[in-house]
Amino acid sequence: MSEPRKHRSLLFKILLPLVVLSLGIAVYQYQVNNPPQIQKKALEPHYPTVEVVIAQPQDTEVEVYSQGTVRPRSETVLKPEVSGKVVWISPQLVNGGLFAAGEKLLEIDDTDYRTALASSKTGLVRAEVEFDHARRELKRIESLIRRNLASETQVDQARRSFRLAEASLNEARIQQEQAKINLERTIIKAPFAGRVRKESVDFGQYLTQGENIATLYATDFYEVHLPIGIEQFVYLDIPPGTQGVLAPDNTLPVTIAGNIGENEYFWSGELQRTEGEIDAATRLVYGVVTVENIVEPGHAPLLVGMFVKAAIQGKVYPEVITLPRSALRDNQQVLVVDEDNRLHFRHVKILRVQGEEILVQSGLKAGEAVCISPLTVAVEGMRVNTSPAAGV
Repeated sequence: MSEPRKHRSLLFKILLPLVVLSLGIAVYQYQVNNPPQIQKKALEPHYPTVEVVIAQPQDTEVEVYSQGTVRPRSETVLKPEVSGKVVWISPQLVNGGLFAAGEKLLEIDDTDYRTALASSKTGLVRAEVEFDHARRELKRIESLIRRNLASETQVDQARRSFRLAEASLNEARIQQEQAKINLERTIIKAPFAGRVRKESVDFGQYLTQGENIATLYATDFYEVHLPIGIEQFVYLDIPPGTQGVLAPDNTLPVTIAGNIGENEYFWSGELQRTEGEIDAATRLVYGVVTVENIVEPGHAPLLVGMFVKAAIQGKVYPEVITLPRSALRDNQQVLVVDEDNRLHFRHVKILRVQGEEILVQSGLKAGEAVCISPLTVAVEGMRVNTSPAAGV
């Protein structure tokens, strides 16, 4: 290689790094002198959003809830009052059979009782004849003694015969009446409208007086025995000291609910009495509700043995605020949101907690917003955003 070319090559190798280094320094200086401008944005505070309900005081009627089983109000064991062979049985005299009041259920052979009635009629006629003769004889003797034609002994004897005849006549009348009653008793009728719980009689069976024929219960009214806690009685409008049967003006309306299949039905009843003693095992008092069994088209009747729920109408409390149960915090407190959307703890007096609601008797004012949302952290004075509670 010639000398000039070597000189140019060496010069290029020396100058090229210097040029690149100079350009790098220039770019660096430009970036230092002209830094990028960062646009600053104002920070927006983020507050949790809570649901609130507005306190609305109003007169509130409380209810006491219980449950029990439907029982018959009237139940009796059917027994014959005379003895004899069964000659007829009603088709309804079977387990579960329905009957009307006064309906004929069973008939006993009345042959002997018809004979006894006929005999009593004969005895009555004989007694009437003897009585009439004794009465006329007494009058005759009394007439003779007034004329001194009869002795005192004859008068005494006539009076004695008259009294015996009178007693025999009364006895004959009683025997005839008893014979009529016994004949009527050969036909056994239903004492009330109801249903047969259990029967134990067959056609041709000889029944003795007082033998059990069937167990019947009335279907016009039923009873439900409801267990009620002692602490719940304060909510019922029952005069202090009342025990047993309530006065007609003090009975309490009760709504009875029961399911038949997938359908729920409702009946109206009355709390008419309490059993007046505390169950030692459960510490409960039993209230007795009477329910009229009205059978209407499209409405299922009550059935004995059905399990039902009951809501007893209680007292009416003035100026009570109803809130969702989620509004209640520890130590009977709620969170109130003020006009500046700040949280404040507030102690309130709880009248009652029922289901998913709480009844606040005091501690809140009308129109105040109450937080019902769960908060992991709640601090006095904390800012929040509010939203009306859905469905409340």
